[in-house]
Amino acid sequence: MARPRAFDEAVVLSAARDEFRSHGYAATSVDSLAAATGLNRSSLYGSFGDKHRLFLRALDGYCEATLHDVREVLRERGVSARQRLINHVHAIVNGIVADTDRRGCMMSRSSAELAGADPDVSGIVERSLEAWRRELADCIAEAQLEGAVAGDGSPQALATVMLSLMQGFEALGKGGVGSAELRAAESAALALLFGAGTDPKP
Repeated sequence: MARPRAFDEAVVLSAARDEFRSHGYAATSVDSLAAATGLNRSSLYGSFGDKHRLFLRALDGYCEATLHDVREVLRERGVSARQRLINHVHAIVNGIVADTDRRGCMMSRSSAELAGADPDVSGIVERSLEAWRRELADCIAEAQLEGAVAGDGSPQALATVMLSLMQGFEALGKGGVGSAELRAAESAALALLFGAGTDPKP
């Protein structure tokens, strides 16, 4: 009979995710993961296989949590599609401004560091970004039916533009761009979608 694990896997994965997010894959050692999770090297290897498998679990969990937050805002009932999109962009910028340690988005960081050479990472990131883009496109299509969207671009194209801008905000925040500049960029992004004068505050 197998012995039950003496640790909470969700807690361990959360600690590993924070470590990878803060330092990146290459700069995170097994020893630093052991210190962060409270498990020794043999327990980490026995439970998760190796550093790469642990990273994939952590990245997948991060992406799932991100998509959960995206869906929670973009599918909120009783709120217009226009306001849901404004709330979503505002939440993204709020998160970047609050990230004073400049850890950035683990999805973006992992893609930049590994996606070109690691098909497992590429698969997770690509699936997650596509799911995010679909959520945006569905909400933009609703906003178009409300007559709220400026211009006549397709929901899919506009979703790609908005996702690209938000990913760009992440890179700018990680690079040290200040909150005032990020707020101005947020207003400009929303003006592209809804027209000039859109208030980004929910």
